[in-house]
Amino acid sequence: MMPNTMDCPLQEIQFGYSNSVIINTSYHYHDNYEIYFLISGSSEFFVKDRTYSVSNLDILFIPKGTLHKNNYISRSYERTVINFTEEYIGSHFIAKMTKLFEQCIYKPQDPELIKKLFSMIGKEIDKNDDLSSALIKSYFIQLISYFIRNQSEFVYHCNNNANPTIERLIRFINANYHVPITLDSASAMFNLSKSHLSRLFLKTTGFGFKEYVQIIRIYNAKNMLKITNHSIRQIAFDCGFNDSNYFSKTFKESTGLSPLQYRKHQKRKGP
Repeated sequence: MMPNTMDCPLQEIQFGYSNSVIINTSYHYHDNYEIYFLISGSSEFFVKDRTYSVSNLDILFIPKGTLHKNNYISRSYERTVINFTEEYIGSHFIAKMTKLFEQCIYKPQDPELIKKLFSMIGKEIDKNDDLSSALIKSYFIQLISYFIRNQSEFVYHCNNNANPTIERLIRFINANYHVPITLDSASAMFNLSKSHLSRLFLKTTGFGFKEYVQIIRIYNAKNMLKITNHSIRQIAFDCGFNDSNYFSKTFKESTGLSPLQYRKHQKRKGP
């Protein structure tokens, strides 16, 4: 069965559901918060600088603007996802969910209630009548309130497959993308052979080393294009590219837009 994704009629909240066989997905990040509920199956989920082993009835809370990638490792899976903005739910709720988004992954005590609330939201999206928007908001507030009220009882579990060396390297790349970073320099930093470090990085994160460095540089370049008036050349250098022409070529390959086109598009969207 092909994935079945349903978009909510409200711009500030989106709902998605799928049950299919997918081996892996591409990395992405977005300007809203995400609650990911794996109903069945298993996967390795990379979020920011860690890889989590996700299994039946696990929930992930992914902060806005956070790079993440899901590599499904089971033959089949069932999952549902809600993306929402702070404006939709309000800063009061977001503040109370800080710990959830910091610790990221949980196995809740009452998954049946969560499945029911997700299901009711999905049914109202399908119905889409004049009462649906109000009911979706009501069910979502119930869902968020359950998470907030019961978060101390959630079972938070660490990733037993985490590799501290790779996590340290990822944090280094995330903080130092503006300086030259090569596999040679990284292998020397951690006293590992290049081939071993390269294999370990790919196995742990699902990304190639060079691919990840470029993703982080483009990610930060997009933010700079959005929030600053710096020149394209300056942004290229600030993000670790020593050639602005190569930066423009790489940026367009990644986003489908030139840096200038991307900046203009973001200004048209507004804050």
